[in-house]
Amino acid sequence: MDTEMQPFIETLGWSLLHLLWQGAAITAVLAVALGLLRKRSAQLRYVLASLALVALPVTFAITFATAWPQARPALALHEMDPPSPADAADASPERSNPAAIAARG
Repeated sequence: MDTEMQPFIETLGWSLLHLLWQGAAITAVLAVALGLLRKRSAQLRYVLASLALVALPVTFAITFATAWPQARPALALHEMDPPSPADAADASPERSNPAAIAARG
């Protein structure tokens, strides 16, 4: 699989998986609402059902947009280089602490 497409494909897959339970929840709420509104006008029930249909792709889009920034390509173990001793010295807490730098200086 192309590593550039991997975050997109993973986000798409998870969003579709979440759409299953989200769609079931929307359908359950619609079923209860239609049951309670059984004796009301057909137009009202039609509007509710239409809103439920519109809610499905909207829910998918929100889930996808929320999950997209969190997707990061996984690095293969062979691509990771151990830090060099110079990098470790540069990352020491006293090097990044202004008070420690002033005390030495």
